[in-house]
Amino acid sequence: MKARKSFAWIAVMFAAILCTGFLAACDEDGKKGGASVGTSYTITCTDGDFYEVSLSHNSAPEGTVVTVAVETEPYVQVEAVTANGTACTAGSGGSYTFTMPAENVTVSVSVKGAPESLHADSGMGWIFAPSQISLAGSADYQEPLQDFRVTFGTDAVLNNTADGNMLQVKVFSTNENVIPAEALSGVRAENVSGAYAYAASFEVDLTKVKAGTATLVLIDEQNDRFISREVAVVPYGDVYKNAAWQVTVTADFSEVSEKYMGRGLRIFLGEENDTYVYGSVYANATQFSSFTADDLQNGEFSATFYYIPNTGVSCEEKSYTIRIAYEGSNDVHDSVYFPLSIVNGVSENGAVSFSENGGSVSVVVGDPE
Repeated sequence: MKARKSFAWIAVMFAAILCTGFLAACDEDGKKGGASVGTSYTITCTDGDFYEVSLSHNSAPEGTVVTVAVETEPYVQVEAVTANGTACTAGSGGSYTFTMPAENVTVSVSVKGAPESLHADSGMGWIFAPSQISLAGSADYQEPLQDFRVTFGTDAVLNNTADGNMLQVKVFSTNENVIPAEALSGVRAENVSGAYAYAASFEVDLTKVKAGTATLVLIDEQNDRFISREVAVVPYGDVYKNAAWQVTVTADFSEVSEKYMGRGLRIFLGEENDTYVYGSVYANATQFSSFTADDLQNGEFSATFYYIPNTGVSCEEKSYTIRIAYEGSNDVHDSVYFPLSIVNGVSENGAVSFSENGGSVSVVVGDPE
């Protein structure tokens, strides 16, 4: 009997030990090994200015595949979707997925401006819209403003205004850290016929921008359409720096009378003012090089300039002209010009184009009439 009692007691004690071990591993909620079997963790996300986010689950247990759907405005695109900082897997139709970890999750979305969007079917498009603009510089001969111009094509917009700005056309930036709202003027009507405007313009105050990239979006609310332009803000003097060519203009003075050669001489390479961008690699729309007769080599003088080929800043190519002047004015408009004969790359009115970086053109200078 004692042996049986002893055996029974041992059995009870063994069972108690097993139970104690199990309870140590499982709490009252069924948690095992510190993780909850079937416990759901929360998933949170926030809509942005230009997108909305929806989730397949608001909470889910570890191991669940969660789908994130992102719907954006047409002028932005998704740059990244992350769950607690880890990139989600991109699917189709703006969907992304991640596998639920054993913790609460915050879903974050970042967007950037979409590639340039146009409504070409109605003729709406940029007349002038540089892809790079400058931080304000210290030069006092230019106002630190950059203008943009747009055409509405055949679908003109009713020119209702307040404080001179169109009420049915708005412009905004997708990145307020780079181009904030206060840097943008209202939209002003241009090419007005009766009550309707066929074009418009706005300005960016370059004293209020910061280096970086933003997309400018102009919306025509009347016709339910928009255009956009991705714009990089760069330091003063760096606009189109990487796109600029260095080119040479050579002028032959062998046919010029001696009486004109004792004066200060200048070669001007001028860009049309309405295509020049503030803060470009050259200081203003007109570049010039000064010299005297003593600087001629075999009757010729060569000057090197910056030249920016068409960069897509407008519907038309950037236009440059060569002028050669005497009487020493720095102002291309106040100078007296020599007539030029075509040698290579220059048309009769002085318009010039270069085909490559390091290219050159030549002109023969004649006596003023």
